[in-house]
Amino acid sequence: MESKTIKLLCNDNKEVVFDAKLIQFSKVLSEGDESTLEFPCPFDEDIVLIMKKFLESHNYDMNSVKVKKPIKSNKLEEGLDEISYNIFR
Repeated sequence: MESKTIKLLCNDNKEVVFDAKLIQFSKVLSEGDESTLEFPCPFDEDIVLIMKKFLESHNYDMNSVKVKKPIKSNKLEEGLDEISYNIFR
């Protein structure tokens, strides 16, 4: 069985397809009509692809994202979990 997907229509007229698990991270998407699988997005494709890589790397599980608070350093590796750091470095 094929899993549901959501398509984000980027600001630069490109499309990025996500797993439907994306809905749990967005109030706008979660309040939308379930039959709608395409949503406008105010960001360009390059930014959305980083977001997609981040979510996929964490298996759409925000509990796996660790941010040390309060932030005490401007060194990214000191404040993020290893997966997040490797995406954003």
